[in-house]
Amino acid sequence: MLASASPERDKRNMREIIFDTETTGLNPAGGDRMVEIGCIELINRVETGKTFHAYFNPDRSMPSEAEAVHGLSTIFLSDKPRFSEKVEELLEFIGDAPLIAHNASFDFGFLNHELERCARDPVCLSRMIDTLILAGRSTRAPSTVLMPCALGLASIGASASSMVHCWTPNCWRRFTSS
Repeated sequence: MLASASPERDKRNMREIIFDTETTGLNPAGGDRMVEIGCIELINRVETGKTFHAYFNPDRSMPSEAEAVHGLSTIFLSDKPRFSEKVEELLEFIGDAPLIAHNASFDFGFLNHELERCARDPVCLSRMIDTLILAGRSTRAPSTVLMPCALGLASIGASASSMVHCWTPNCWRRFTSS
């Protein structure tokens, strides 16, 4: 689903959050969990310097296939807080801003699953902006290529924090510039 900012939103102070997650696998309903989230605040599509980042103990082992993607091990995550311990801080950071991610339905699925586990309301899907969909509609970038920076990081197993800081703000500005 692709959602655009509300027309009523004050264009002089448009706040958006770019985010990415890392997980233990692909299926939250099947027991996979979010293990990392990285968020960057933008005002008028410019980074403000405000960020939110957290690792989470998933209370399960890390499959080797997932660890090969992001490099986060069971041992590394064992002393990290649980999602429920950081949920208030995360929700305060994201507020009611639109949330931008590449393949956003994946990230929203895990975020909302974790919120449900904490007996919290899900983030409304109308807030979702998916750069994968935008890339597919853009004449500025092929639909299956993130950005050269992201591809380089992905090949070495980058974390959510690295990915969101490296490519998404530039990607977002590129797709939305006139």
